[in-house]
This record gives sequence, C-alpha cells and structure tokens, in this order.
Amino acid sequence: MILEGANFKIVNISGSPHGGIGNTQFLVKTFAQRLEEKGANVELVNHYVVKEHVEECRGCTRCMRKGECVMSEKDDVKDMVQDLLSADLVVFSSPIYVLNVTSLMKKFFDRTAYMTHRIVLENKLGFYVLSSQGLGIDTVSAYMQSVMEAMGVTVLGSIKGTAIFHNQFLNQEEIDQSIDEILTSLEQDFYKETQLYSESEKKRREKFSSLMDQEEISKKLFHEDYKYWANKKETSEIL
Repeated sequence: MILEGANFKIVNISGSPHGGIGNTQFLVKTFAQRLEEKGANVELVNHYVVKEHVEECRGCTRCMRKGECVMSEKDDVKDMVQDLLSADLVVFSSPIYVLNVTSLMKKFFDRTAYMTHRIVLENKLGFYVLSSQGLGIDTVSAYMQSVMEAMGVTVLGSIKGTAIFHNQFLNQEEIDQSIDEILTSLEQDFYKETQLYSESEKKRREKFSSLMDQEEISKKLFHEDYKYWANKKETSEIL
C-alpha cells in the first residue's frame, strides 16, 4: 500500500463558527481517520478562524505592492499561512450559509488574496470540505475549487455533506465515495515532484503573466506581484 508508513501533515483552515464540534469538522476528522486506516501517520492541524485573531482586509493593496499585509504583525494570519506552507495536504472547510462560504472563511480568503496572485501554494495537494442542508452545494463548490486552484493547490477532490442532524448525513454513501476518490488520487500524486496545471490555472497564469506587458504600471501598483511573475518568466515557469 503506497500510503502505508507515509507521514502526512494535514492543515485545515475551517470557516465553521462551531470550531471543532460541527458537521464540517466531523467530515475533516473522518477523512483523517480513513487516511490513518491506510497505514499513514497523520498529524491534523486545525485553524478555526472563529478562534483565531483574524483582522478584516483593509483593501489597501499593500500585500501586492510590498509583499506583506499591513496587518501581518497584528494577528494570526501569518502563522496560519506558515502552517499551510509546511503542509503535505491543504484543506479548506466551511458550512454553507446563504449560498456561500461563511463570513469567517471569506475573511481568511480576503486577507490572503495575494496568495491567489502569486500562487503561493504551488504544488501543494489538497481538497475542500462543505456541509449544508442541501442548498448552494454546486455554487460554493465551484467557488472553493477556484480559490484553491488560484492559490496553486492541486485539488484532489471534495467532501460535501448534506446534514440532517449533528454528524448525520443524508448522502453518507456519496461522502464515503468522495473520501475513497481523494485517497486514490493521493496515492497517485503524493510522490510526484510536480503537478500538472488545470486548464483554469493555465488561464490564470497567462492572465497574471500579462503584467509584463504593462511594465511601468505594474511596477508601480503591483510591485511584488510584478517581481514574482518577472522571475517566473525568466525561469520559463509561467506555463
């Protein structure tokens, strides 16, 4: 078994207001347990946004100009990102509220917008977890997929639970199948040195590499983004 004896640090950013006791976290823990059953050594690191100090994005674009958020020394986001960078498996998890991720999840995404500009999590493997009572699954699923790909994550799949009661789901068979599919993909992709780009990620890379075509404007307004993509172009890593 390929995963037997492998070490996995799973870093989960959770937008659930229930922290570690809700349906969303139950699905994350279920996956971790299934991975352990495959013989892997699993370390599950959970960052519950509701319990972390996460300031709102100020919309100042400093992260794009200077490379660092103006709030980076004033809250916990910097440490959360460092954990993501050290992860073997990245997980974003959220309940669905009013056809979207929670405001807590969105707050984290807003604060890490620069990660979508500079593909900070390039070559990381990951998946996302959603829980709901049935509405908004497809819409939010597409959104989560796009965010993870924009950050550079190779998305192995998703776990989507339709909850009826605490830790009870209408679609348990579908959940089990989704976990199996992610584990199968993990067995295939974990030892690859590089990941293939999805079509949407290729388009995103082409878009940001076009910063080179507006050199003077880009250097002034998005200096750190410009430097990142200029380096990618020099090393022929854009596509």
